[in-house]
Amino acid sequence: MGEAGPRAGIQATSGPERDALLKKARQADVANHLNDWVKSPGLQPPE
Repeated sequence: MGEAGPRAGIQATSGPERDALLKKARQADVANHLNDWVKSPGLQPPE
């Protein structure tokens, strides 16, 4: 991603294209958080 950040291009768009880009950005953010959680050393297996 560039210096302007991952959502810089979203400001230049509008309508359905913008909504699709925002949805994709949110999905990527959630996937990143889930990945961090799964890889965390404090994660315990189910009992």
